[in-house]
Amino acid sequence: MTSEQWDQRQRARSLVDRGLFAEARDLLVPVVQAAPDDADALRLLARAHLGLDDAIRGLQAAHASLMVEPNDPQGHVLVSGAYGDLGRTRDSIEAAQRSVDADPEMWWTWTTYAKALNRDPDQRTDAWLAAMAAVRRAPAEAAVHRAVGEVAQALGWSDKARTAYEAALLLDPTDATTLNNLARLQLVQGDEASAATGFMSAMSADPDSDAAADQLTAMAFRLVRRAQSVALMSAFIIGWSFYAEVPLDLGAWPSAFRWVLGVAVGATMVGLPLSVWRSVPDDVREAWRRSMQVEPALRKGAALAVIASVCVLLAALLPVLPALVMLGTGALVGGGAMLAGFADGSRRG
Repeated sequence: MTSEQWDQRQRARSLVDRGLFAEARDLLVPVVQAAPDDADALRLLARAHLGLDDAIRGLQAAHASLMVEPNDPQGHVLVSGAYGDLGRTRDSIEAAQRSVDADPEMWWTWTTYAKALNRDPDQRTDAWLAAMAAVRRAPAEAAVHRAVGEVAQALGWSDKARTAYEAALLLDPTDATTLNNLARLQLVQGDEASAATGFMSAMSADPDSDAAADQLTAMAFRLVRRAQSVALMSAFIIGWSFYAEVPLDLGAWPSAFRWVLGVAVGATMVGLPLSVWRSVPDDVREAWRRSMQVEPALRKGAALAVIASVCVLLAALLPVLPALVMLGTGALVGGGAMLAGFADGSRRG
């Protein structure tokens, strides 16, 4: 290898470590072509391809590195990751096992093994044992605790997962993957404000990743769908209140019962979505506003939720005939919006 090729490889290593995978790939391709037996360059090229979500080329480069150095644990780790990305779980587990066999004292071979096993629901108990083996070898590594959290979350052990993610963030507060994982866990547990804040932190830590931004957009869809659901449920409640006015006088103003029920229902329709909106930080609200601008289905879903809510509220306050018209309109709009998928993301774009 010439000094120029060596310099290119070192620059490529720096680029890979900084997440600049396309630039690293472009530097490494001529290096590998000139020195096809350079296992280190091949491993770097595999990392670059995998970072670009090109699992096929990543697998090819990782396999090529193992042809040169068959017992190198990092080569097996890269093969395991590529197989995992391709959905070949059994092959991923076997490659991860070979990485552990090659270096059983290195923590990252055990985290690789834990992640591979975690892809198979029937082997998650073994994944937990592998994650624990990694913790014993490197308790001060953030990635180890993140792997523990991922396995615990897959096993449904929410408290253990949360503890592991928090331990990882104490060691590396800017790890976007851990921030995103913890936020997803908080969302499942119903802590929407903390989840939204966590997704924003993940976006700040890794602006190039779409994972946290997609989760925030999904939260916005979820909030709109909740508003539609509340409007539809309120329509049924107001409809039930008409039984108190039988026989119906189509020109009669609402009974006290319908009026009071309408006020309560209106407060609920406004209060539930508003409580979530007010519980999140300003930057989350701004992110949701941007989602409204770029997601036509979200805008339509929100508009339909408002229309349905207004119609249901008017049904509680108007005389019987127009109230029935408003009630039917609100139920149709709210139910139709939900069935059409205007708030579950199925009509995004």
